[in-house]
Amino acid sequence: MTARRTLFVAVLALAVPGVAGGAAGDRHHSQVARTPALSANFSYVETGGQLPHHYKDGRVTIVRADGRRFAFSLRPLRPGYDVAPTFAGPDEKAIHIRRLDKQGDPEVVVDLYWGGAHCCFYTVVFRYDPAAKTYLRASHLWGDTPPRLRELGSDGRVEFVSGDDRFAYAFTSFADSAFPVQVWTFADGRFVDATRSFPALIRASAKRHLAEYRSEQRSDRSVRGILAAYLAERYLLGEADGGWAVVHRAAARGELAHTYDGSDTAATYLHRLRAFLARNGYSR
Repeated sequence: MTARRTLFVAVLALAVPGVAGGAAGDRHHSQVARTPALSANFSYVETGGQLPHHYKDGRVTIVRADGRRFAFSLRPLRPGYDVAPTFAGPDEKAIHIRRLDKQGDPEVVVDLYWGGAHCCFYTVVFRYDPAAKTYLRASHLWGDTPPRLRELGSDGRVEFVSGDDRFAYAFTSFADSAFPVQVWTFADGRFVDATRSFPALIRASAKRHLAEYRSEQRSDRSVRGILAAYLAERYLLGEADGGWAVVHRAAARGELAHTYDGSDTAATYLHRLRAFLARNGYSR
């Protein structure tokens, strides 16, 4: 699978003026992450007025041990969207200093949300480039599946553990969709899909999806989304035949013809599922 939603932008350090007074009720927030060699500040404004609140004027300031200061403005990924800390609340710490790459200094990681019922989450990473003597930033859009930072190996780096957002609405409603696990690493200034390097994590997720499917077999919930995620993970493990056996048994029992799934027949679903997995890199 490709890093389809990765954006890479070289950013020059720029002077950021002080935050001027905003509208009545606006609240200014600041979060700080520190190590002995680095400090990073994320500030933003939570707008007042009626709910829902919105978030604007996101800024990141990084100060290195030698006193050099770098300041950046965080612009929305799309015009009109928010730049909010993850889960849109001041008590949720959104800025971290973590070692993502084996080379160079630790990176500054900012977890953000652009507003909406359940979408979308994204991450901005600031990486120091000694040749340019400034920080470069890269952004990755996660969609509906916010990542967890986990150290999966023994090399001191952390990985981003998320889910494949392309499965949202692909076969059923969002509420009934399920997401195959994804693992992303950050190396040489870009996000890289490294999911297949962590088979134990994939197998654990497939086991959870299978258990979820079995618990919903006789419920009012559509199981098409759950089975799609489960089959995708069996593909990642090189066990597609076993995954298809489960799906075909579900079809034979009439479990793929749920009222909420619209007019698609079970046969149409199976055809669409096979094509979807091929198109998105699962079968290769």
